[in-house]
Amino acid sequence: MTLFTLRNEKKVANIPLLIYIGVTIFCAIFGIIYEFNAHNVFSNSMMFGFMWPLFGGVVFYTFLKFVLKNYLPSQAASYAYNCGLATLTVGCYFKGVIEIYGTTREKYVILYTVVGIVLMSVALIFYAYGLFLKLRQRKNEN
Repeated sequence: MTLFTLRNEKKVANIPLLIYIGVTIFCAIFGIIYEFNAHNVFSNSMMFGFMWPLFGGVVFYTFLKFVLKNYLPSQAASYAYNCGLATLTVGCYFKGVIEIYGTTREKYVILYTVVGIVLMSVALIFYAYGLFLKLRQRKNEN
């Protein structure tokens, strides 16, 4: 298997899906506990931080498993996507901690956002290139 080709294994989407269900539950519980102990100071970033792994992980990998099951991304695309999603999630919680603490360090939050978007863009490029290779291979076979 090369770096950019797509995978056809059906179980590949199951493992990240289960991991992201656990991560979503952990993030939701972490946000609730942190908000509970924040002395009546609330942060939307802390409260809704679990949405990144929920939609970016659970919903995305469910879509891959049931709709795009023959066009699963390569390992490089999966790793870049997962790292980007983790960076965005950590950045969201970091922003929540900073808001609850009462200081403003927006440059660090922007750094998490930029790095997360760049990693997810790299994953999209890897996936598109793998799709291109697979479609070109099918065209050459016909």
